[in-house]
Amino acid sequence: MIARLTVLCLFLGLFTTCAKSPTPVSIPFVAQFGPQKLTCGERSSAAQLTDLRFYVQDVELITADGRAVEVSLDPDGMWQQRDLALLDFEDGSGACLNGTVETNESLRGAVTNGEYRGLSFTVGVPFARNHADPLQAQAPLGDPAMHWHWRAGYKFMRAGIRTADDGFWLHLGSTGCKGTVRNISACNSANRVRVVLDNFVLGRDAVVIDLAALTDGTDLGDANPTDCSSGPAEVACREPFSALGLDFSTGERKLEQAIFRRKQVK
Repeated sequence: MIARLTVLCLFLGLFTTCAKSPTPVSIPFVAQFGPQKLTCGERSSAAQLTDLRFYVQDVELITADGRAVEVSLDPDGMWQQRDLALLDFEDGSGACLNGTVETNESLRGAVTNGEYRGLSFTVGVPFARNHADPLQAQAPLGDPAMHWHWRAGYKFMRAGIRTADDGFWLHLGSTGCKGTVRNISACNSANRVRVVLDNFVLGRDAVVIDLAALTDGTDLGDANPTDCSSGPAEVACREPFSALGLDFSTGERKLEQAIFRRKQVK
């Protein structure tokens, strides 16, 4: 009897361990302008990519009953820390003049085994690391092109396109920050974008970032390139911030964002 109980306990313990063991996951991202893929080297019928890089934190998968489960990212010394990643779609060719050859178009990590029907993440960098000394930062926070020295923090997103005779670019990050690098107490506008994608299925779906949605409301036919660096005086930021779900005057979330969506690829 004791032997049977021992075997049963061992079996149940093994079953519980297997049920809770982490499962490797890969979450692909795709850059598009409307329905068309965006690249640096070729211009679609509407636009050509000039830059697209952004940080992602707080990555979670959502269970069928609505629980959020953290995805532990695989630290790789270049693109990912355990809870932070840099996605990079520009390859330094064509119109991406200020870019680099290396690209990163997916998140890689592990999550507790389970059935998931949603994905959520935040575009941004955690407050403490955002305002720490960039010279001491570990990858992926070591890229000087992604740091705003004059704002004492990182650009959460760099995005840009060009059309035949026009263009647009956005630098998104926290603004109105009080203090200096390593000594920031608070920021007037956090400007972190929260993304929640329902019905996202691992292994079937990808995350689309649509720069047509980001530039909706921006005149790309007036031959006058437009830019937004998150500054309070830049009226050109209002429509892009609205697409990001942010109140431009406060940097707080006010609407659902419109530039990220789910796309079935398999």
